[in-house]
Amino acid sequence: MTPVSGTFVATFATACTTSPTVTFDYQQIGNIVTVWSVASSGWPCTSDSTSTITGSADIPAAIRPATDRCLQLMRGVDNGGAVNTEVYWQANGFVNFIQLGTT
Repeated sequence: MTPVSGTFVATFATACTTSPTVTFDYQQIGNIVTVWSVASSGWPCTSDSTSTITGSADIPAAIRPATDRCLQLMRGVDNGGAVNTEVYWQANGFVNFIQLGTT
């Protein structure tokens, strides 16, 4: 299998009172995709929600799952306190980060 790699920028329009962005690199080998952030702009920001979602066109079609997927629990910060979050990669191209509560 030949690895496929690329870069995309995701805008989190519902994250804050602003619309911060994150630049991601990815590598795909078969049906396994690894994604990591390489740069950001507009973070940290004043949140106006306990969840945020990317634009549907932000995630390249080639690395979108065939069906919605819930990723591992992640650690986040809310008002200086640690919180648990989940990440949903959706087949329609959205990525949703949701706060589950304090740790």
